[in-house]
Amino acid sequence: MEVHQEMALSLLRKWQEEDRLVQAALVLGGTRCMIIGSITRIDTDRIWITNSTEDGLKEHNGLIIQIADVLRFSFEDTRFLSKQDANLAKKLEESFECSLSLDMGACKCAIFVFSPLNADST
Repeated sequence: MEVHQEMALSLLRKWQEEDRLVQAALVLGGTRCMIIGSITRIDTDRIWITNSTEDGLKEHNGLIIQIADVLRFSFEDTRFLSKQDANLAKKLEESFECSLSLDMGACKCAIFVFSPLNADST
C-alpha cells in the first residue's frame, strides 16, 4: 500500500524509538546489498541504518538513504500478503512483521522489520 512520506517517516521513527531490528536490502539492476541493524538516525535529509560493526575510522557500517531520492514509499504488513505464493508469504510472516519499500527509480530499497520473536534469536 502506497503511503505518503510523512507516514513513512513516522513509521521509521517509531521503529527507531522501539529499537527494532531491521534488514535493509538495496537493489540496483543486478547489484544487491543487505544489512541487518537498526535505524539509528533520521533527520530532514537522511535515514541511517547501522549495525554494531565499526570500520577503522570508528564509523558504524550501514546504509544512508537520501530522503529526496525517494519517489514513492509503500508499506506492507506481512499478515496481509498476497496468497499467490502461500509458501513465501508464510516464510516472510514467520521472520518479519512488516516492510517499507522505497522506490528511488532504478534503485529500490526494502526495510524489513523483524518479528519480535525472531529479533531475539539473531
